[in-house]
Amino acid sequence: MGVKVVESKECDKSVCKFFVDASSWIKSLSLNDIPFQALEHFKIMFIDYVGSIAAALSSTQGVKLAKNHLGLREDKPYGYLKLLPALSVLLDFDSTLLFYGHIAHGVLGSLIAMSMRNEVTGRDLVEAGVAASEISARVAASLVLSDVRGQMMSFLHALSSVITLSKLSDSSEDEILCSMGNALSYTIRPTREGFASLAKLLVASTSTLHGLLSYELCKNLGGRPRGDVFDSFMKSWSHIIIHAPLGNLSRKWHITTLSVKKYPACSYAQTAIDAAHHVYSLLVKSDLHKIEEIILEENILTHRMDAIHSRFIRGLQTEFTVLQFYTPYLIAYTLAHGSFDHKAYDEASINKASIWDIASKIKLYHNRKFTRELLKEPLPFGLALNEIGRLKASILLLKLLGIEGIELLKSIWLGEQHDIEKLEFEELKKIMPIALEIKIRGADKIRIERKTVEGFHGTGIDSKKYIALNKLGYLSRLVGDDDVETVTDIILKLDKAGYDEVKLITITIHKALQQAMIMVHT
Repeated sequence: MGVKVVESKECDKSVCKFFVDASSWIKSLSLNDIPFQALEHFKIMFIDYVGSIAAALSSTQGVKLAKNHLGLREDKPYGYLKLLPALSVLLDFDSTLLFYGHIAHGVLGSLIAMSMRNEVTGRDLVEAGVAASEISARVAASLVLSDVRGQMMSFLHALSSVITLSKLSDSSEDEILCSMGNALSYTIRPTREGFASLAKLLVASTSTLHGLLSYELCKNLGGRPRGDVFDSFMKSWSHIIIHAPLGNLSRKWHITTLSVKKYPACSYAQTAIDAAHHVYSLLVKSDLHKIEEIILEENILTHRMDAIHSRFIRGLQTEFTVLQFYTPYLIAYTLAHGSFDHKAYDEASINKASIWDIASKIKLYHNRKFTRELLKEPLPFGLALNEIGRLKASILLLKLLGIEGIELLKSIWLGEQHDIEKLEFEELKKIMPIALEIKIRGADKIRIERKTVEGFHGTGIDSKKYIALNKLGYLSRLVGDDDVETVTDIILKLDKAGYDEVKLITITIHKALQQAMIMVHT
């Protein structure tokens, strides 16, 4: 039976048509349709996801989280679908797509949980994972300039999850369409401040479970698609919908815009940590006590993140989830230790007065030159200029940036328009420009500028793979080196992996979780 859509009077046909086309595309997508670059990026996403979970389980908070899941069994996926997304986002070490947000929680969380009890091949995982990534990325891209951009797009985890599960179970087009509609018709909308708390774990976990329930309802009822659900969703969640990303299926592969994080912290802060790491290599230990002032010049996005989270800074009493987004602490920790890892969020680190002493010397400034560099990028502003025009884009800029946006209007009017169909994703970069200047008593000041770090989009597939594989090293702390090597080899050849090899991946993840639980009692 073909897909039928019930259109409301207000239904935007282009939005409804996208989801109808998407359900057909998901159903028919085959490994043979997926180009090499997209396939390799999905494998990196898989490695990165497992590495993020392992890193979380190396932290005190991750061990505490695992303590409440002592009854996990491989034949019961619900517990894993609750725990894995929460662990993957715990340290904010998760991957992102270029300007589209985080989607791996729903994709990989569902794939791993379902692989625990079902016989699936690596090919099954690739087809389901890529399908979910591509559709979710397009929906996120269409709303990237809205008030639900970035981390607040919690519904993406539900959408990713239903697509993954539908594809894995070989659902009909009707069931796929119904599942997507269900996932988007009852959305969870956290406040921006929610990401300064454990709410971000709840969002990732709850949304992924919501996707599972949406899928099961439609699968059990045979699918009852409602096209107006999708239009209602888009209209209620955004004043401006950029329609251009809602298409190009099999012509543009958004998963190739994958960025992996070098440090367990918000993506906006990666360049700041990298700059601090470079500064540390230029200092001698005694210099730390001679620091008089640290000036951090930020682009508008990093500056806004710091402004939001500075309200929740309580010194030694600050929650670790806040510090993941607060660059003064991240820079201070890096300068004090010469590195940055999960230990930055241990209570022992947060309680160190010496780190807070360095942080207190950091002054934050908005560098408009850096922001103008962001506004010149093809995504998202170049795309918005091309589709909605300069006037609407200017109004949107003022809405997003407030009074500061007035001084940046010229950048919009002089900006270049970009057609998404003509963009070469491989040539795009995700830049987060910052400058770090340190004044040291009795010495010349040090100034370092950074735009990108290894692992971010634009640094090349080999760099991303290298960073992700290093992250997987956290798994060695929980299981044997041989186990880690086996899992790595299987994922790198995932498209050729059979049932037994996929099972080895899930057994190793299960073993890591069990080991973390043992650590609770030691």
